[in-house]
Amino acid sequence: MKTQKRNTFSRNIILLGIVSFLTDVSSEMMMPLLPFFLATMGGGVFAVGLISGVGDAVASLLKVFSGHWSDRSGRKKDFVLGGYGISVISKIGIALSSLWWQIGIFYPVERIGKGIRTAPRDALIADSCDATDSGKWFGVHRAMDTAGAIAGSALAFVFLWIFGFSYRTIFLIAVLPAAASLLPLLLVKERRGCKGSRLKLSLGIKSLPGSLLGFIAAATVFSIGNFSYMFFILAAREALFGFEFPLSPTALAILLYVFFNMVYSALAIPFGKLSDRLGKKRVIGAGYATFVISCGLFAATLIAGSASLAVTMTLLCVGFTAYGAFYAMMEGNQRALAADLAPKELRGTALGTFHTAIGIATIPAGLAAGLLWDNVAPQAAFIYGALTALTALAVFFAVNAKYRDKTQKTVRIIIS
Repeated sequence: MKTQKRNTFSRNIILLGIVSFLTDVSSEMMMPLLPFFLATMGGGVFAVGLISGVGDAVASLLKVFSGHWSDRSGRKKDFVLGGYGISVISKIGIALSSLWWQIGIFYPVERIGKGIRTAPRDALIADSCDATDSGKWFGVHRAMDTAGAIAGSALAFVFLWIFGFSYRTIFLIAVLPAAASLLPLLLVKERRGCKGSRLKLSLGIKSLPGSLLGFIAAATVFSIGNFSYMFFILAAREALFGFEFPLSPTALAILLYVFFNMVYSALAIPFGKLSDRLGKKRVIGAGYATFVISCGLFAATLIAGSASLAVTMTLLCVGFTAYGAFYAMMEGNQRALAADLAPKELRGTALGTFHTAIGIATIPAGLAAGLLWDNVAPQAAFIYGALTALTALAVFFAVNAKYRDKTQKTVRIIIS
């Protein structure tokens, strides 16, 4: 009976993975092309940084509230369903936009949907597995999510290069898998019989363990330099201009992005399992270091300028490999660590606080990268990212050393 119950909730993770797969098919048909779509409307690199930074930050402001409200209501699934539904509607708006500032409205709305659903969804995943194997299950979810990203970005390349569809046509097609993603979500079964936390948001955050708050602080510092992946795609296209190749620089940049997603997907589960065995903090620390390497490789590619195509492609492939490995180390494991360090009854609040803190930091990340790209040099954005990641690594080690020898205390909350 216990095994049957465990299988029921393990199935939740697979269903949520399917939802994320279909959503990412949709998103990755759109997002890699979004910088180029903006360019056709007069939006430059600064517009990319502004829209991506503000959009992610707006979403992240909601994550702490949606996580907390889902804890209080005990109905996380409703928040997840609403968030995915908002994203579907906003993607239609992006596809029909004719001016770049209109995308500046619809993209944040799409991110609002992400902000509403992310913390409750991650809490659902945490509720459906044990802390002893949470790294593996979060890795499974991230792998399914990224498999959708591979399929979506590959379809974007096929529709753009082979069929010659316009950006707008591709975006309209992308709405279909987004709408289909709502169907498997209806089959997710939420645990019942567990009352939600009645703590106010401020008290809920104050009740989070110091080890978790320290980790969130380090992750926030890192996020100040962790600008959007759109800059990596733009850097690839920038580096490939001037070379004779059957594919255009834009098409080849999209293919390299597909390659990045393949690396990410292939490594997500192995790094999740490795974190369960060696410890999530060690893998996350290695992820910060890998981001430094990735930024260094992209900066070197841009500095090399008119080097041979072989040298440029080698640097880009290694750079995207490191970037994919970084994502595999970080995305699932950071969420899993935040969930592990939090009291069970405050997981939504903890994950929301985590996502909100790192999301707000993406505003200066995107703006700084855009300003450095436009006013100094493209490689300056990646040097900035590397230096910020090194600073975050130092903070992470300091926090880890502080709590290394302390037994994690379970916060007992009396619900009145």
